[in-house]
Amino acid sequence: MKRGFLFIIMSIFIGYFGVDGILFENTLELFSFVGGSILLLLFAFAGFLIEDRHPVFYIRLSFIILFALANIVLAILVYNSFGWRVFKRIGSDKKLVNAYKVYQTFVSLLKMDIFLTLVGVLMLGMFLLRGANIIVDVALVVASIIWAVITTVYGVRRENFRVMLGFFAFAPVEPIYIIVKYIVASVTQPDRFASDEVPPVIVFGTFALICRVVLVILSCFVIRNFGKGLLEVFHKESTNKMDYDAIPVYVQDDEYAAYETLM
Repeated sequence: MKRGFLFIIMSIFIGYFGVDGILFENTLELFSFVGGSILLLLFAFAGFLIEDRHPVFYIRLSFIILFALANIVLAILVYNSFGWRVFKRIGSDKKLVNAYKVYQTFVSLLKMDIFLTLVGVLMLGMFLLRGANIIVDVALVVASIIWAVITTVYGVRRENFRVMLGFFAFAPVEPIYIIVKYIVASVTQPDRFASDEVPPVIVFGTFALICRVVLVILSCFVIRNFGKGLLEVFHKESTNKMDYDAIPVYVQDDEYAAYETLM
């Protein structure tokens, strides 16, 4: 039951990375989608080895293998078509394009950080501590999501240095929390900490820590790009969306031409 719940959460996030990566031509999210598909395959294969080998498991594993292989092929085809959206938004200025790619990578890692925080904290609660302090776990996940949204919208897109200082202040909270959870579990529950359910928890927790460290390092490059033109690009996009409802169009008829506003 617990593995199935985590499998569903992972599938939702991986599917989101795939769709978002294609729509916004985000290479990191596209490769995360492929890597996540392979991870789901390994996850299903591990469950196949642990659980009883019912014929249904053979069918499910076969579909997951085909799904992972198809994702790799499709990702390669889609990746080869990338480039037009960035050119349309940014133009051909190399410095601006590089700054935008850093921004894209930062946003992708921020989304991945939310995913790893959610899965890592849930795995700590379900497999290691069995629901202890669940309110704190949920509060940490919710705070991470709010923190990510504020950082992206007000910190990076509006180039607000004060908000980025808040980003740096909150960044160590999740790694410290996970490390403390590991230490508490190993000291207070050594038998449970030695179970076969712990390795996946450690793997996801380690990935979460690495992702957070890389995210903080990358944020320094994002701040260095403040004032290089991305703010104007984001402002132009917001203005275009706000003014879209007021675009004038002409509607031709057989007897008259009427001028109206596109709603």
